[in-house]
Amino acid sequence: MRGLASPWRLPALHSLFGGEEKGDRPTRGRANNTGGEACLAPCDAALFDNRIRKTDRGRVNSKTLIIGFAVAVALVAALSIYVSKTIDPVEKTVTAVVAPDGRYKAVVVSLAQGGDAPFCYESVSIYFAIYPNDFAESEKSYQVYWSPCATPAKPADKPKAEWLANDEVRITYTQGPPAADAAKLRKRAVDASRSVKVSYVERK
Repeated sequence: MRGLASPWRLPALHSLFGGEEKGDRPTRGRANNTGGEACLAPCDAALFDNRIRKTDRGRVNSKTLIIGFAVAVALVAALSIYVSKTIDPVEKTVTAVVAPDGRYKAVVVSLAQGGDAPFCYESVSIYFAIYPNDFAESEKSYQVYWSPCATPAKPADKPKAEWLANDEVRITYTQGPPAADAAKLRKRAVDASRSVKVSYVERK
C-alpha cells in the first residue's frame, strides 16, 4: 500500500536513531592485543635477560684479560731469570785522570764479558776535563789508545794513565791478543787537539 511504511524497512529506520544491530561494529574499548601492548611483559623479560648476558660476558672478558696479563708477566720474569743465569753480565769500568792544571783528562774505559762469547777491550781517550766521561765511549775521535785484552779480564792488566806534565801523558798497558779488525787499533802519539803528547810503556 502506498503511504504506509513497509515493515521490512523498520530496522533501517531504527538504525538512523542510534540503534545498532549485533555484529554490525566491534565493541568500543576492546583492546587489540596483537601489537606492542601484548609484548610488554615478555619483551621486558627478554631485555632483562640480555642485560644479564652482556654483564656476564663483560665479566668473562675482564677475567680473561687479567689472566692473560698475569701469564705475560710470569713469562717475562722467567725469561729474565733464564738470561741472567745463562749470559754473563758486561763488566765496565771508567776511570778519569785529570791533568795537573785541570784542563785535560785521560779517561780509561774497560769492557769485558765472559760466557760462551767472551770479549774484552780497553781504551784511553784524552779531551777537555769539562766534558763528561761518557764521551770516551760515544766520541771515538778522542781515543788515543784502543786494544783487545785477554779474557777473563784481569784488573792488573788494565791500562794506566799518568800525567807527566800538563800536556804530556804516559800510558802503561798489557799487550792483548791480536785484534779481529786491525783498523780499530789505536796507539797515537798526540791527542785529537794535538796539544797533548802521549807515550807508551808495555808491561812485561
